[in-house]
Amino acid sequence: MIDAELQEELRKQYNPEGSPKREVQLCLMEILVELDRICRAEGLTYFLDYGTLLGAYRHGGFIPWDDDVDVSMPSADFRRFQQVAPGLLDGERFFLQTPKSDRAAHMGHGLMKIRRNGTLSINRASDFHVTYHRGLSIDIFESVPTPAVSRPFFRWMNRRVGKSFGFFAYPKPMSFGNIIRWFLFPVEYGLMKGLWAVAGALRPKDREAGTLERNDTRYPTLKTDLYPTGELAFEGHTFCVPHNVEARLTSIYGKGFMKLPPEKHRKMHAVFMCADTASCYTNNEVLR
Repeated sequence: MIDAELQEELRKQYNPEGSPKREVQLCLMEILVELDRICRAEGLTYFLDYGTLLGAYRHGGFIPWDDDVDVSMPSADFRRFQQVAPGLLDGERFFLQTPKSDRAAHMGHGLMKIRRNGTLSINRASDFHVTYHRGLSIDIFESVPTPAVSRPFFRWMNRRVGKSFGFFAYPKPMSFGNIIRWFLFPVEYGLMKGLWAVAGALRPKDREAGTLERNDTRYPTLKTDLYPTGELAFEGHTFCVPHNVEARLTSIYGKGFMKLPPEKHRKMHAVFMCADTASCYTNNEVLR
């Protein structure tokens, strides 16, 4: 963990108590606590991941300028959570967003979200041509078994699948280039997924990462570094984390993950966030 004095300086600069960003973070904490409650009650495995895991390890809580929460679940638990969570979540406060519960949200592969009712989050990919739940949310990623392939092959495969999948995940402007991509990318996507299936059949699956469509790691993490999960403090609560936190963070960010990024890179993910739509207005109308 970084020096306590430096941590306090960062907190005062980016998310002091009572600030809008801090209110958003506290709202996200409500969702995370609810997820933890359900997983422990149902015996489901999850772990803090990506920037949330980095925040827990480096800051003991949120990265001060961060405004989201990421967790991962192994495939079987991911599917089970989708089944049981709708009946266990506090429906007055939370909404489980999946491809089935909110088709207009274009969730795609390997992702679901728990949204907080009565809040609002707008990011650069938000599509205002359709209606879907846009409340503050935590991201829940599926962690899938991954074959032990070389790093260059994994990175190449990840880029190609991510690019072809991403083209259809979000609205694109009409152009000659995009028309060509509309026909070529489905072919590339099918070929890459087929090649990945062959790799999975030939190589042992001793690692895990997010689905290729959403993966954001430099290289998959050994299963023995993920499970059994441990625990780590985050904002005064205890949550599940990978068995070897340093190995997981190195898989995602490289060996220099403890180093703070330059100030120009300390940015929030969303364009606009509101922890209580009852107090947010535009054109004299309450945002819903």
